[in-house]
Amino acid sequence: MGRLTSICHDLRMGALNAAATRVAGGATVTFRPSGSSMVPLIRSRQQVVVAPVDPTKVTVGDIVLARVAGTVYLHVVSSVDPARRRVQTTPPDRPEAPAVPPRAPGPGPDASPGAT
Repeated sequence: MGRLTSICHDLRMGALNAAATRVAGGATVTFRPSGSSMVPLIRSRQQVVVAPVDPTKVTVGDIVLARVAGTVYLHVVSSVDPARRRVQTTPPDRPEAPAVPPRAPGPGPDASPGAT
């Protein structure tokens, strides 16, 4: 990874971290993530809205803002274990990602709920 690419990556990750911190504090946050790991559900630079949510309401197929090993990602919930209070997330470009029905046409889906 070149220096400029590394700096851009760090800035994006900093923005997601800031969004996750604000959502964890109770705020609803709108931003435009970049990258292709969420295509076709969310395109690069498509506006998304994340908001706090009751963790018991998260279901398979929801798009969440999640902190994984200290790094924040937008991911699709691939499994929920209520007994252990755990949620498994997977980017949709992975084979183990759940099938998510296509969304209605429009300006683009909101990525919500925003669990962290």
